[in-house]
Amino acid sequence: MIGNRNNTVSMNSYLMTERLWVPVRSVLVTMMLVILAPTTSAMQTAEQVVQRDYVWLTAEQPSGSQTVKVFADGRVSVHFKYNDRGRGPDTTTDMKFDADGVLASYASRGVNHMKGSVDERFEIRRGRAVWSSSLERGEASATPRKLYFPVNHPPEYWAALIRAALVRPDRRIELLPAGIAQVTDVASLALAVEGVSRTATLYEIAGLDIAPTYVWLDERGELVGYGAGWFSILRTQWISHLSVLRSAQKQALDERIRAETVRFRQRVEAPIAIAGVRILDVRSGRLTEPVTVLLRDGLIAGIDATGAIVPTEAHRIEGGGKTLMAALWDLHGHIDPSVYLNYIASGVLNVRDMGNE
Repeated sequence: MIGNRNNTVSMNSYLMTERLWVPVRSVLVTMMLVILAPTTSAMQTAEQVVQRDYVWLTAEQPSGSQTVKVFADGRVSVHFKYNDRGRGPDTTTDMKFDADGVLASYASRGVNHMKGSVDERFEIRRGRAVWSSSLERGEASATPRKLYFPVNHPPEYWAALIRAALVRPDRRIELLPAGIAQVTDVASLALAVEGVSRTATLYEIAGLDIAPTYVWLDERGELVGYGAGWFSILRTQWISHLSVLRSAQKQALDERIRAETVRFRQRVEAPIAIAGVRILDVRSGRLTEPVTVLLRDGLIAGIDATGAIVPTEAHRIEGGGKTLMAALWDLHGHIDPSVYLNYIASGVLNVRDMGNE
């Protein structure tokens, strides 16, 4: 017996009560699960994600990854990292877009290629577009809507920029803090991916640099990948087509460079007279007074302070008192065709290219 005279319970009665309580407790738990089931299902739907996986390659060898998760509420979360001999970014980025595909909010944290801290944010606040990063901060009117261009962004951002531009009639989109991106489709390939015929379209993004940026999207407007020097990124299902896609991208860039060569090239058969320029007298170590330098067949034919040596048929260039000097050399470069015009504009006509074919 357990208890006292006024409150006694036999051991058998206690065991019986405990045995009865076990099934009753099970029923209560089951009822609670039934009641909670619709709420849990709704939460799962709100958090349901579509995941896309990408491989980052260095010299065609895997060295990193990008994982893209698209949530049911429209939020896109991207984890991007790669290892380039100890360097390389590692960032987690959250993006949300409005109905026109323009960024409504952006937040990225981690480290950049040189392992510097990344903490970049963009949002619309009380009718103002507000942004901040390790390099700058600013704000502008939120109307008309412009696309924020982050200092640090994962590869997935390129697909978002292209989609936002494609819905505009002229395929141009204004950027924040400044600039305009022009998007053009330049090539298309039909490729078998996991036994299914898929289409990859190569888009050219102009206006961001001297050379355009090239990015492949599939028929759904999702990122396939791109090549960038000795780096590449591709969605895992497309990895077997790396060489084909890189070759087509290179061909598009080569065609653009050839077109620019025709556009900007000037053929001058006559002698060239560069007038009013100073040159360095290497014996005295001083600049001369303004002179005229005559070039004929690519060689210096004469230097004269009066200009008397210039024939009437010469093509004349006014130097305006500036210094005329020989072309420069870059003795340690890692270059590709996208930087050729930068070199010419800087007076560099000879390059010792380290490591390229």
